[in-house]
Amino acid sequence: MISLGLRYALRERTRFALTAGGVACAVVLTVFLVGVYRGAMRGSLSYIERADAEVWVGRRGTWNLMRASGLIPTAARDDLLRVKGVVAAEPILGALLPATLKGERRTLLAIGLTRSAVLGRPRLIDQGEAVPRGGEVVIDRAFARRAGLKIGDRLVLADRKFRITGISRETNLLVTQYAFLTRGDLVSLLGVCDQATFFLVKVKRGEAKAVVHRIERRS
Repeated sequence: MISLGLRYALRERTRFALTAGGVACAVVLTVFLVGVYRGAMRGSLSYIERADAEVWVGRRGTWNLMRASGLIPTAARDDLLRVKGVVAAEPILGALLPATLKGERRTLLAIGLTRSAVLGRPRLIDQGEAVPRGGEVVIDRAFARRAGLKIGDRLVLADRKFRITGISRETNLLVTQYAFLTRGDLVSLLGVCDQATFFLVKVKRGEAKAVVHRIERRS
């Protein structure tokens, strides 16, 4: 069978070359797409995985940051801190915001952080600060490169200008990227108050599952 195939290949060299080239292109394309997929998955999960919290608490039906189904009053933090095994609870507010660049519109997933944020701050910072102050924003490296932005530049989010003070990495969701604002700035842009999309909860070592059950029973 092998010798028959070899004889055919030698007799039909052009067809063989075209077939081999097609197979090679298909393999290269498959490897490329797998790489893109893995990179996108790593980028989209990195912020969540690297957050210094074992438990994320959101409203029922909410299963990711981009598709949050509702808000939680920030007063719920006191209830969470009363749960046995909980060490700290930190609110974050998330929303998709339009970004204007040279007359073009992009969309970023904005995360509102308190100035004292520890659990929810981006962990991997290429340049600048991890937690912004009022009027400041931390943007993703891939977005900064594509848009030609750097530390000190201005970015318009929801028709308001913000100064770029930090550039993070592994905060790329492929279809969009993370941007980190102060909680106060994001609250002002959204017109909400005293609300959170998620609470990041740090628990005692080895008690994550037990804490989840306790929170579910309380709520």
